Amino acid sequence: MRTLLICLLLGVLTGQQPVLGQVGGLPQAPPRDVRAEPASRVQVQALLLRAGAQPTPSSSAATDDRGEFRLFHLTPGDYIVMAMTPNNIVGPEVEGEAIGFASSYSPGVPTMAEAARVRIGPASQATADIRLIETRVHTLNGTVVTASGEPARGGNVSLIARESPLGPMFATGLSGTGTFSLRNVPPGSYELIARHQAPRPAGALSTAPASAQEFGRQPVEVVAHTEVLLPLTLGAVVQGEAVFDETPPAGTRVNVTPTTLDPRNLTGVPSVEVTGSQFTLRGAFGPLLLRANASGGAAAWALKAVLLRGHDITDEPTVLTASDSGHLQVVFTSKAPALEGVVTGQNGQPSNDATIVIFAHDPKAWTPRSSFTRLADVDKDGKFTVRGLREGRYYAAAVPIDVMTNVVQPTAEILESLSGVATAFTLNAGESRSVDLRLVLFER
Repeated sequence: MRTLLICLLLGVLTGQQPVLGQVGGLPQAPPRDVRAEPASRVQVQALLLRAGAQPTPSSSAATDDRGEFRLFHLTPGDYIVMAMTPNNIVGPEVEGEAIGFASSYSPGVPTMAEAARVRIGPASQATADIRLIETRVHTLNGTVVTASGEPARGGNVSLIARESPLGPMFATGLSGTGTFSLRNVPPGSYELIARHQAPRPAGALSTAPASAQEFGRQPVEVVAHTEVLLPLTLGAVVQGEAVFDETPPAGTRVNVTPTTLDPRNLTGVPSVEVTGSQFTLRGAFGPLLLRANASGGAAAWALKAVLLRGHDITDEPTVLTASDSGHLQVVFTSKAPALEGVVTGQNGQPSNDATIVIFAHDPKAWTPRSSFTRLADVDKDGKFTVRGLREGRYYAAAVPIDVMTNVVQPTAEILESLSGVATAFTLNAGESRSVDLRLVLFER
């Protein structure tokens, strides 16, 4: 069995200097397996770890013929390093099946959860090894059909590992007969996703509205050469309305923003049309969260809730269908509570070296993109003000700024740890509450 060894050197240098890396033969790198071969033309990707978010693709590069690469402009933080499946390296067939290499994470493990962390500090360097091990590779063939049962002519398909949505992805376009072929796919559990938009009729103006998009996704087990049929469905058209707790002034503008928890957003989000207090989502597919804001007049409007048939779905990813039209509401209030206060350090003096973390008292609300979780800065005098909060019971904590570096939204694990040292309080409608906080000693 052949092993390909990737020795990685990462660093953050001052000025415009690049980050240098090399595959094989690296000074000060760990001893290399004598059977390992330098791997050329392999894509290496650094993924930045951010609490409350999926790992973020950062700098990437392909190894050259000598197995060397350069990575530019990495910001300080914790990373994992991934070597993409090298489709260009395929060995001889064994029992009629091709042999290739599976994507791997440092130091040579198959999943992101097992990957070693690499910490990059300002003006620092770090090394990591990745070993690619031979595996059987297969071909996934398939046909995509539209909602009307016709072959999907045009569009694309993507295949992503189910356990690691930001891991390696295989992608290709659809043929004129709706077929596709993905080659050199290692065995595993995947999600197959297709997206298709019919072309405009012949002679239609380029400014004419595009036809509705169709989407499809299904799990696929790749254990041998596989044939699949993937049917598409039309993205839903859903109508809703904005509701205010008091009559808004003329000219109040409403904005509705759909979001998805899919880190790659392969199915996209629906387009939004707003007319007065009415809005229409076009192309809704898969679980969505809705966020909204309103502006106009002297009142400061804030989102109070998103309701579907009277049920609060503000923080519940929901699959919306055409039957939901007329039952979807975004509710605004001019009486959203606010929180203000002063942060003091361990010496009892005001401190501006803090990030304010506000989160729900109920652990059930510690979900991704929760509307109850907010991060806020303090001013030079240690003061903070956070407006537009929702009513309810909360925790608040002031933590050192560097603890929240690269944090998009704190994870449930971080919030659980903070709840033991945070200050509890309740916010009621129209209330502006003052809560002073002591900077806590906390490490995530």
